[in-house]
Amino acid sequence: MPTLFAIYISFVENDLDGVIECQPHLITTITSIVKLLSLYLNRQNLKKIFISVKEEWDLLEVNGTVHILDEITRKGSKIAEFYRGVLLPGLLLFLLLPLVHPVLDIIMPLNETRPRQQVFKLYYFVDSDENFYPIYFHASFCSIAAILSVITVDSLYMIIAHHASGLFAVCGHKIKKSTENNGITNGLVAIGGGYEDARECVEAHNKAIQFFEFLDKISRKNFLLQIGFNMIGVSVTAFQVVVHLDELNEAIRHAIFFGAQNIHLFFLSLPGQIITDYSSEVANNMYSSEWYHTPVKIQKVLHTLQMRSSKPCELTAGGLYKMNMENFGKILSVNCYYVVTAIQELHSLLFRHGVL
Repeated sequence: MPTLFAIYISFVENDLDGVIECQPHLITTITSIVKLLSLYLNRQNLKKIFISVKEEWDLLEVNGTVHILDEITRKGSKIAEFYRGVLLPGLLLFLLLPLVHPVLDIIMPLNETRPRQQVFKLYYFVDSDENFYPIYFHASFCSIAAILSVITVDSLYMIIAHHASGLFAVCGHKIKKSTENNGITNGLVAIGGGYEDARECVEAHNKAIQFFEFLDKISRKNFLLQIGFNMIGVSVTAFQVVVHLDELNEAIRHAIFFGAQNIHLFFLSLPGQIITDYSSEVANNMYSSEWYHTPVKIQKVLHTLQMRSSKPCELTAGGLYKMNMENFGKILSVNCYYVVTAIQELHSLLFRHGVL
């Protein structure tokens, strides 16, 4: 609410800069709400996913291939841990920057009090300087709550996506096993075990596809909102970085926010890329195996799998934006291009006026 009040006051005062300054953290708050609402609205679907995960772990443990799924899921946990390790220190640095001037007033006092800047542009209907610390701690608490919500939901999504990837990896392992046990002995075809392995491979692939499709179905609208808000927020924050280049403290704060938004987009796109890679690897495992040495009956079963695995699984945002690293790279390059171009233009302008 204080942010909305600040936007309203800025509108009334025709302060366009003030309105723009409120946008990044407002968008971040909305994004965290979208994530939490998505969890709440999909709680039954998530329950089904967790049940499916448990069933798959129990089944693969019996089949002796659970180590493949365990290895890939651990990778997802490590990535999620790295994500937390990047955003949380960035959040801490972002929240500590407004305290630089108050601390300097204590250890290096001047004849006057240094100007104080809150974490965000907020309006509490009280004097912000006289009530600096209550406002600061409230804003910091809200910031921590919002970022923790983002990190928690994204970490959960990261692990679920790696579980889906693990199912495709298990399928690839079964392909190699089915072609090794091809049932050819002394020139005679004894289909038996090889055929059963091929059937298990197709069944494993169908389960992986079903898990992926269910995950994609419940996340499409959520991703569309998140990607849309993220693009708007990154653009506005990049503008703020350029505008505040003459104020080092503010420029650093907005630069940290700009970096965090791009990191968030990166970790939104990464799981989709991982699923795409592992689903594509199924077809590669097929081509690199000795399927042509298997009996015709097994080849027919594997051909069905080959046709489906030739189309990689891709998570999308509303079916409009593919969640992969290629699209992330395009967005990042555009954002960085605008920032660098704006800085160069500002530098040229200052040089022409003799400031530099």
